[in-house]
Amino acid sequence: METEFENFKAVMDTEFVKMSENIWSLREDLIKSTDTQSPDNSWVQIVNQKVEDKFGSLTGKVECINKSITEVKAAMAEEVDKENRRNNIVLYRVPESSETSATERANSDARFCLMLFTKMNAGVAEEDVKKIFRLGKLGDRPEPRPILVQLNNRVAKNLIMESAYKLGSMEHKFKSVITAHDMTKLERHQCKELAQEAKERKNPE
Repeated sequence: METEFENFKAVMDTEFVKMSENIWSLREDLIKSTDTQSPDNSWVQIVNQKVEDKFGSLTGKVECINKSITEVKAAMAEEVDKENRRNNIVLYRVPESSETSATERANSDARFCLMLFTKMNAGVAEEDVKKIFRLGKLGDRPEPRPILVQLNNRVAKNLIMESAYKLGSMEHKFKSVITAHDMTKLERHQCKELAQEAKERKNPE
């Protein structure tokens, strides 16, 4: 970002210097001119046009730089978001507890997840888990809300994801669980687009 702003300042300074030099050069040429037209009017008209042209060019460059800065900021934010999610997994179809207490429901989810990891023989212990919580508000959807599992390191996450194939042969309450990477909003949008494209290729109209 600092480099982008320094480039922006350098362009601005250079353009203003060039514009000033051109205007003064034009003024000197007009003073020496022997044109029969009114020198004052000709000078004003030409200088105004020159200034408009220069400012128009400068405005275009400023817009280009602003766009570049915006794109850099968006890319940086995306990378930060990815880094924050790199040790996370999302579990779908985990039944929700009927307990009325939010604390009891949270404890039930934690017990379910830890038991799941044990049944998977993933080699993940309780101390490898940083946090477990549901995504979204209770009652927002008919199906169980996804569970976000934050792990303390990438190794624990990889062990779970690599053991996900075992779910199909486990008992019923674990068999329907789906494991997924915790994706950013942009990544989820891109996945939806790819899925839609694949669907359209498979079932063309």
